[in-house]
Amino acid sequence: NTKGVIFGTHTAARHMLARGAGHIVNIASLAALAPVPGISLYSASKYAVRGFSLAAAQELRPRGVAVSVVCPDAVRTPMLDLQIGFREAALTFSGPRFLTTHDVVDAIVDRVLPRRPLELYLPRSRALLARLADLFPRTALWLAPMLDRKGRARQRAMQDQQSR
Repeated sequence: NTKGVIFGTHTAARHMLARGAGHIVNIASLAALAPVPGISLYSASKYAVRGFSLAAAQELRPRGVAVSVVCPDAVRTPMLDLQIGFREAALTFSGPRFLTTHDVVDAIVDRVLPRRPLELYLPRSRALLARLADLFPRTALWLAPMLDRKGRARQRAMQDQQSR
């Protein structure tokens, strides 16, 4: 997660700096905003992607290159399907719906490319919850059991659906 973004950003930046213009879009996760128990290594790698992207944005912007980092909630992909059976990933399943790859692409095309924000969170409601948990870690301790129950229930429903 982290090395690919760092190496990709470095390579793209080198070409864009030579032209004096460009825009790099990196993908992190809402797991980059607040620690997610059960997937701590993933969360840590996405924190690193976000931190690197924000630092690179400060370094490159004065030289004509923008950097944006997109932080989506759970996206319906094969990686998500692999997590259905893992209790540790329950918080991943606690949201109201999964994003689609089209949701993420549309947000990048419609909002990130024309406006060049430093960060974009998808969806905003879950990002606010993540930011709250990050600002007040005790809040995360309080919210985690409720979100865990919700996520486990959704995992079970999805497992039942798969077994049919």
